[in-house]
Amino acid sequence: QILIVHTHGSESYTPPEGTDVAYTGDHRTTDSRCNVVGVGDAMAQAFADAGIPVLHDRSMYDYPAYSGAYDRSLEAVQRYLEEYPSIRFVLDVHRDAVQDSEGNQYKVVSMVDEGTAAQLTLVVGSDGTGLTHPNWRENLKLAVRLQEDVSERYPSLMRPILLRNSRYNQHVTPGSLLIEVGAAGNSPDEAVLAGRLFARSMAETLKGGA
Repeated sequence: QILIVHTHGSESYTPPEGTDVAYTGDHRTTDSRCNVVGVGDAMAQAFADAGIPVLHDRSMYDYPAYSGAYDRSLEAVQRYLEEYPSIRFVLDVHRDAVQDSEGNQYKVVSMVDEGTAAQLTLVVGSDGTGLTHPNWRENLKLAVRLQEDVSERYPSLMRPILLRNSRYNQHVTPGSLLIEVGAAGNSPDEAVLAGRLFARSMAETLKGGA
């Protein structure tokens, strides 16, 4: 079973000009048409369509306060793991931000048969800060396997894996990954397509015995 969460659920994309969106901060909104929660919806549907059991926590742990978001999402993930011991994978879905010195937001894109998709980045936490995280190498193995399989199906969809010192709550269970779907400059549609393609590919990997 897969759990999808959003530590920074209000992270948003750039909607078409004229879209009526109430922003809560710089490229942040609680409007799921334009933020990463909407991407999580698409991913959850793709997993379900593939026959993979999935739970999607649509809570925004960075709103109304950004500080402490990881503490709040950690408590939630632990509750889910207690209630649903069948959860094997926890995907924390975010988006990146790529901008120039003047604050102009850029998009990261991949041309696929289905259209223009945002590129994705898998972020793997470690014990580099000294915090306990004994199984981070298992998460890295999973990231590498998924990276290879997605890249085989969609050669330009994935950006390089990032290995970081911080844990990002990935110590709670092997099979935890942080996924950055596109950047603030991408459109919501580009991000949704990317999330859907990643979920489909991950489902195929899991069904293949990963």
